[in-house]
Amino acid sequence: MRTMKRYWLLLVMAILMGMSYGAAAQTTGTAGAASSPALRQESRTTLWDMIKSGGWAMYPLGTCSVVVVWLVIVNFQRVSAKKMIPDVVVAQIKSAASTGDLQQVWNLSTSTDTFFTRTLAAGLRQNSAPTGTAMKSYSVVIFDWDGTLMDSTHSIVSAIQGACRDLELRVPTAAQAAWVIGLSLEPALRRAVPDLTASMEPLFLERYRYHYLSRDTQIKLFNGVPEMLEDLHTAGVTLAVATGKSRVGLNRALAATGLTHRFAATRTADETFGKPHPGMILELMDALMVEPSEVVMVGDTSHDLNMAANAGVHGLGVTYGAHPEAELLECAQQGVVQDVPGLHRWLLDRVT
Repeated sequence: MRTMKRYWLLLVMAILMGMSYGAAAQTTGTAGAASSPALRQESRTTLWDMIKSGGWAMYPLGTCSVVVVWLVIVNFQRVSAKKMIPDVVVAQIKSAASTGDLQQVWNLSTSTDTFFTRTLAAGLRQNSAPTGTAMKSYSVVIFDWDGTLMDSTHSIVSAIQGACRDLELRVPTAAQAAWVIGLSLEPALRRAVPDLTASMEPLFLERYRYHYLSRDTQIKLFNGVPEMLEDLHTAGVTLAVATGKSRVGLNRALAATGLTHRFAATRTADETFGKPHPGMILELMDALMVEPSEVVMVGDTSHDLNMAANAGVHGLGVTYGAHPEAELLECAQQGVVQDVPGLHRWLLDRVT
């Protein structure tokens, strides 16, 4: 979306520049004609003279020319090899294909939206039909909370940075602060705020909670999440949450969003092992009495996906949260999806 806005801004600027140039050329041409008609007759015909001779019709034609140039530039950028055939995805597909794991090739092809994967998925659909009996079916979906269901990544990052400023500590970058989202408290603080001492930790947490709670009412679920959860519930899927939040924090979030009833079981980092330890998933599977083959873990960080791998369950990454897509692709057995509608479709295809 930000890329498209940039392209539209470039287009508008190009049109305005063209109009400004035309106006300037017209003014110059008029002045020249008034001061020296003889000189104008002797001068060569310019591009602007040709445009003026064409009348009003030249303005829409000129605008169309600018649009065509813009489209050429945009499409040239979109068809770059890096975007059409991403190296990480190709390497994962090659690895799966070399072992004969057609299901994994299919999962990677359908969960990553590039020209290469769309073409590969179409070929598999025509020739191998992995969407039939070979398609994996899950009975349990475990979600991470922050950055996966709740659009809270920016608020967490801002709270960490605000607490650092309050205590005059070195402020981590947004990427550094976002990387620790999902971890248990102690390892998260050690990574994001290495200058924080044990004696300063209580005050730091107090300031963090202050900054986070001051934005708490502004934090919302990602668009489409309630509808996705409703459809999964209707399809008979058991839903659960495994999060790095505290129990108090998760209960407050569930109550505020009206989703307390939607999840059959939840686990938080302060009542068991934190990510990427498999403890939360293992406890959820015990509580729900399911096998690893029935479970998929959905999360926006490598911590979520590594936890899934450690627990022996499938992991699916979402790229709209805290960690960059390249990092997720390195550890997501089932690939990644780009947005909530994509996640919605991916899950419904595999639970019904």
